[in-house]
Amino acid sequence: MKNRRWMGIVACSFTGAMACSVQAERLGALEPRNSSGRDEAGSAGESAIELQLAAGSARTISASELEDGGEGLMGEFGDGQGKWQLFVASDDELHVVNLLDSATGNLTNLSARGADNFSE
Repeated sequence: MKNRRWMGIVACSFTGAMACSVQAERLGALEPRNSSGRDEAGSAGESAIELQLAAGSARTISASELEDGGEGLMGEFGDGQGKWQLFVASDDELHVVNLLDSATGNLTNLSARGADNFSE
């Protein structure tokens, strides 16, 4: 992955679905191409996840979909330890947000600021 340009949130972490039964975190993405992840133990996911969206569209992906696969997703991270850190890549401009959907119905944006346009 040398000289690869990453756009969007570089350190977007989420709690695995099994780690938190009361709260479910979601990853919202606009026009992403693929993402890879590492868990808190530093282990890489089983595979990168690829998703293709039409220009101007958006998709919400749950933590369980990232770990176990989901409709329209190619690949899955599998079970990890603790939180995952995602690395998201796109050929075009990309906006990624990390959302916490609480049991009380509140939606909280957990996204980091200023992480756009990171080059690895």
